[in-house]
Amino acid sequence: MSLFVRSFGQLLLVALLISTAEQATAQVQAPKAGAQAKPLVAVDSSKVYMYVERMPVYSGGDTKVLTSDFLREFRSASAAAGCSPPAPVLVSFTVGPSGTIYDVKSVNNQPTPGNLPKLSAACETALAAAASKLPRLTPGMQNRRRVAVSMTLKLAEPTR
Repeated sequence: MSLFVRSFGQLLLVALLISTAEQATAQVQAPKAGAQAKPLVAVDSSKVYMYVERMPVYSGGDTKVLTSDFLREFRSASAAAGCSPPAPVLVSFTVGPSGTIYDVKSVNNQPTPGNLPKLSAACETALAAAASKLPRLTPGMQNRRRVAVSMTLKLAEPTR
């Protein structure tokens, strides 16, 4: 008799777990009217990594191509903004889980031990405008999840 009760209890527990899982799946798959659909895989976009298992990849090629494209767009945007940027410009930005570039800022204006020339507000705006014209990157991956990754580039004329 006790074997029957224990088996029935286990069966009841399994049925309860399956029912709970089905309800959770139904809530994820069918959001309420007017609500935005949430991604099935939770992405922790609040944490920004410095280095991950697979770093973001520029669609146009490697980091050298990204740097040259960023520099080209920055020259164009700074000319339109009427600023003359100093050389070199160190730019820091974040590649989000979707591959978009955001939080663009010049490292030149940060307190650093080096003697880098400061950028004007117009040149800072030109940096953000240049970044917005770049295509999306393939996002960085950590533990098989897309994550935000901070990157820094040196925008300067190539040495020959």
